[in-house]
Amino acid sequence: MNKLTALLLFAALAGCARHEGNPSTPLMDAAARGDLGRTRALLAAGADVNERRGVHAVPGMAVEGDNPIAGETALLIAIQSNQLDIARALLEAGARLDVKDTWRQPVWHYLALAIGTTRGAPMTRLVLAQKNLPAVDEYFLQARVTARRAGNDEVDYLLTEYLKSHQPGPCIARPGERQPLCGKQN
Repeated sequence: MNKLTALLLFAALAGCARHEGNPSTPLMDAAARGDLGRTRALLAAGADVNERRGVHAVPGMAVEGDNPIAGETALLIAIQSNQLDIARALLEAGARLDVKDTWRQPVWHYLALAIGTTRGAPMTRLVLAQKNLPAVDEYFLQARVTARRAGNDEVDYLLTEYLKSHQPGPCIARPGERQPLCGKQN
């Protein structure tokens, strides 16, 4: 191991512990800031890619249902922040998309937060290309409605095509929709 590698490893390991009173891990902080170099260093140092914010993190704080911290993973934070390279690195390191936060919100909720009038399409493509996605649910529909309301036709199209191939059953009419959401017909 050369001196530079050892120094980077030491710096990453020093940052793996949570700071007192901060329910986020350094990996979550790096994901939120879009710091790809630090994210990769922390992953190489063994940071838990699927650790949830606030869960078992703050002494005396309830775990799960009563936790006021949302319980996001670094991947959910990266998706919400529209940090495509960070999300890709976390997925390559084994981050799971089939988790829900403390409030039972799946990845679709975080994807909806990343959608704007002109952004979100690369992240949407990355997420939809993964295996083990959660089922299409009201949060998926929320992401699609967000894209439509923002006038983001590309994301709307991507989500519509995914819906057609992954949602069995009849069309779903939602209030305020221009057209019903139709899935694969049985």
